Amino acid sequence: MENYRKARTVEQPSLCPFPDLPSDTAEVRVKDGSKIRNLMRFALSRMEEKTASADHPGPHEGPEVILLIAFLCVHYEHRRIEYSAFHYFEVVTAWFLIVFSIFFLMHLFRLQSKITCINWTLTEFLHYAVGGILVFIASIVVAVKSYGVSALIAGSVFGFIATFLIAISIWTSYKVTCGSQPTGAAV
Repeated sequence: MENYRKARTVEQPSLCPFPDLPSDTAEVRVKDGSKIRNLMRFALSRMEEKTASADHPGPHEGPEVILLIAFLCVHYEHRRIEYSAFHYFEVVTAWFLIVFSIFFLMHLFRLQSKITCINWTLTEFLHYAVGGILVFIASIVVAVKSYGVSALIAGSVFGFIATFLIAISIWTSYKVTCGSQPTGAAV
């Protein structure tokens, strides 16, 4: 630093990136190119990415938690007779949870932006549509074959609740992705 001398200081007006802060909030100014400034640029760019990617939200966690409960109710019921209907329910719910985990990890690591040859919106829609139909059928089968065993009845009820939540997830994904499109017609 001994070979440098300070020529002048220039302060540039800067806009606060957080408009809703109270007026008495302390403001810290840092030099351009400093580590904290670079960190703030990175954080702000990530925030802008999140608002830009709000068109397509990530996977929904609601139906999956209910499906996990339904799976556990049916899987850990030891009084049941070995029926293929209960195994079908377990396979369908496990498949749905595994595929959801894959979608969740892809969303977490932003792999969908790196693998652009696949239409991820359509893939997620098909997963929810096919999974919702299969979970609904499996829930009906378990409800019919439960023979009054409370854990199996609870599993089928949670399956029906998960089907309803899957339908809501499909609807909200559709509304967000394909919502009201401008027609261009003047009124």
